[in-house]
Amino acid sequence: MLRIEALFGWLFKFRVRQFEAARPNGLYPRLIKVNQNMSEIADVLLEGTNGSLRLRLVRYEFPEILDDKWDSNWLVAFGEGHIDGRRWRFESACLGTIEVGALADWLQRVANGDEVDEIDFIEPNLEFNLIGKSHVRVSFALESAPPWVDGYDLDNRVGFDVTIGAHLAKAAVDLKCQSEAFPVRGMDE
Repeated sequence: MLRIEALFGWLFKFRVRQFEAARPNGLYPRLIKVNQNMSEIADVLLEGTNGSLRLRLVRYEFPEILDDKWDSNWLVAFGEGHIDGRRWRFESACLGTIEVGALADWLQRVANGDEVDEIDFIEPNLEFNLIGKSHVRVSFALESAPPWVDGYDLDNRVGFDVTIGAHLAKAAVDLKCQSEAFPVRGMDE
């Protein structure tokens, strides 16, 4: 177990150095290298007619905590949003490792045309809702909301609609690939 933790610690430090070296002007790159094989992992991209979201998992919120089922698993996400011609960026600890896996599975099931339940997250920063059988609504709140809206008004979220298609399946695969760099930790209790 100690060898795995040492390897994981090395991988985390390597990944942090990759981010710091690759982000000009403090912005995260669209593609980053995350392992010793230097393979590239794509950002999650969801696009609609009036908006888009580019999402990247960047790090554990508390990388030093390895044995707590809650604090060990919070992930910081970086996003670039676009709605009605206006753009913004956010970085927020808004998803847990298990929630990321659930979202990837949910997107895949929606893309396949399967029946799905609502998907909820502990932090309401991002919301994904199935609208009929043809669209997914992506909405933003709190720290992930655009700066020109009241992100704390959860009843009036701003968002955009994505047509269901193969691009949702690609987003699911990209999210699953990103999540592999962030295994679930501290669940031995």
